[in-house]
Amino acid sequence: MEEQQQIKLLSKLQLFQYAIRTYRDIKFLFNETRSIKDTFQKMTSIPIENREDLINGVQKKTIHYGDFVKIDGILLEYAHLYRPITYVTSLPKSPKPTIKNGKLVYAMNFEPFQLPVSKVPKMKLTNGNEKFRLAFLYPTDFKSFIYTGENTLTYSSDLGGKSKPNFTIPNSAKAIPLIISDEDAINYSQQRVEVVGRVSKLDENVTAHLAANDFSSMAFSGIVQPLNQNTPSICLDITKNKSSVSYSRGSRGSLNSYLGSIFFECHIEGFESVKNSTDFYNLCLECYPGEHFGSTVRLDDTFPIATSGDIKFTGRYPNYISFYKECNLADPLFSNEVRKMGKTVYGFEKNLKKISPELSLHIDFMYDYSVKNMLRTEVLNSNLANQIDDETIKETINWLKGNEI
Repeated sequence: MEEQQQIKLLSKLQLFQYAIRTYRDIKFLFNETRSIKDTFQKMTSIPIENREDLINGVQKKTIHYGDFVKIDGILLEYAHLYRPITYVTSLPKSPKPTIKNGKLVYAMNFEPFQLPVSKVPKMKLTNGNEKFRLAFLYPTDFKSFIYTGENTLTYSSDLGGKSKPNFTIPNSAKAIPLIISDEDAINYSQQRVEVVGRVSKLDENVTAHLAANDFSSMAFSGIVQPLNQNTPSICLDITKNKSSVSYSRGSRGSLNSYLGSIFFECHIEGFESVKNSTDFYNLCLECYPGEHFGSTVRLDDTFPIATSGDIKFTGRYPNYISFYKECNLADPLFSNEVRKMGKTVYGFEKNLKKISPELSLHIDFMYDYSVKNMLRTEVLNSNLANQIDDETIKETINWLKGNEI
């Protein structure tokens, strides 16, 4: 029994550490970028029309690393960066009444599991007080992070038990990564802008993460190619002396509406009575704080639950659960949607406590760590997180929690 508990703990730690490394390597990116000295800068910038012009120019060497380019686009802080541990290809909805053999039956209805978006926290460097962040320049025809997909569940053993997304990301939702000051990111977010930036490479660890992730490898196709030694990755650095960001000429105005899926991913601690995935599934059914219809689908250790409301739920044994919601990210009342999500997470936690006071729920990963103070559930503060020995991951946890490092 003790050996089984150790194996289960190892599995939990491996999942947690693998997920947090994406954020750790992005944090390293800021330090590497600011350590590069501007020993020479060209006096002119190369005008380009779109993302494809940048990729083709770098590949054909008509544009070189270190050159400055000028391009228009929509500046956003969101992108498909993190692949949830609990991902499945489709989510069940409320059962749909149908006639089968002359009888009224209720068949589970499905919808594509939209790829959630997330935001990278700002980073203050050791050599000054200025803060930077990773933002993204989308094409001027960008509309939404919600895409058309198939309403089917697929499962691939060659992906190590992972579900692969069953839809593609349109070119209008594929971005160029930007390294930008926090002030500029705030001032120009959701605006059509003209950017002058230096063509640079992403850190190789960040490149590897983005390529290995089904979500981000689609979103950054062409921009991230780790097997291409000449052009492994492309980003625009907007922090250098002659770089700039400004409102696009004749087109000032904010993006009034765009949809995206936000998420909170959590884990449960303190339940030794849960021996297998069926026990965990039943625990989730009992604790979900709202009407639901269970699930007719189980993919190995991962399962979605059909909820009646607009907040979606998935779980993965031994202890991970996630909450998702599609929102208008430009809505001035967007914070109300976040509070609604937080209330649902807290309701799940209260139901856990009714079963046993030893049970606790902890948020690990979320679409935007800057909203953590709006929540009543602890973020990255758990026995699991405290068992991490890797100092770089500990520093990353402090960064995500908003502690200066």
